[in-house]
Amino acid sequence: MKKILISFICLTLVFILMGCDIVFEQKPTIPEKVIPSIEMLTQEGELEVGQTIQLEIKVKNYEGTIEWFSTNEEILSVSESGLATALAEGSAYVGAFFNVGSEKYTASVKVEVKESTPVIPDPIEEPDTVAPEFRKAANYQEKYQLSWNMTFDPFEDLDVVDDVDGNINNKVVVNSTINNQEYGTYQVTYTATDEAGNTATFAREVEVVYDYDVTFIGHAGCFYGLMNSEEAFLYAVQKLHYTALECDIKQTSDGVFVLCHDDTFGDYTIANTTWAVLKDVEVTKSRNSGYPSQNGSVVGSPYTAK
Repeated sequence: MKKILISFICLTLVFILMGCDIVFEQKPTIPEKVIPSIEMLTQEGELEVGQTIQLEIKVKNYEGTIEWFSTNEEILSVSESGLATALAEGSAYVGAFFNVGSEKYTASVKVEVKESTPVIPDPIEEPDTVAPEFRKAANYQEKYQLSWNMTFDPFEDLDVVDDVDGNINNKVVVNSTINNQEYGTYQVTYTATDEAGNTATFAREVEVVYDYDVTFIGHAGCFYGLMNSEEAFLYAVQKLHYTALECDIKQTSDGVFVLCHDDTFGDYTIANTTWAVLKDVEVTKSRNSGYPSQNGSVVGSPYTAK
């Protein structure tokens, strides 16, 4: 019976061992040779006054509390968490005391502290809110006198200057109603806009005048219309503004004075014809020569007149 019991117990142990893992206690691992060091996480060996940096120990298996220190607190201070702050120019060591196993270690690093580089802020640009200025020359005329048929230069005696962009004559929009072949007063407007969008406007009057030393006298009225006709005289006065008009006077057989260049009008000799007959005679002719024809300004040709 005793043998059976022993055998049963042995079998039971075999089955248990076959169905279970056996964990054996391992011997303690001997720590590797410790080479303690301190590392600055963002910069090594150099700081500027006012900068802070986090220190960290790079060792294995350290135990206990880390005790941070600085060799010169006036240059470089260290907090309990290892945060180093540069206070003044110079050099100092920062380090820590700590345990690895039963051994006590000290690690340190030298830090050079330089004077901080002054930060010069970028200048703040003030917004440009000043509109351009219209500057008049010494010879500026409040009402510009433009000689007939001459060209008007809007910047002959006027400049547009901006306090930032300088002279901006080339950016000015000029609106003009001037007809230099028509006497009268016209309006000219200027609109000046600088790069910042500031706008200024200006207006002046230009008068087209006859300002020549030469005196113009219209021959038989003018070259527009038939000579000595009503049309020729009116055009010379109203459009051309001649100084004087030359005319030819003839007398009919019944003593009426008429304007006519030649001795005949139509098929009638003026001196042998009564006014009653001549007043209803019509003559049609064309202008094909002279200045009006050459520059294409002849109007209403062919002309019919009494």
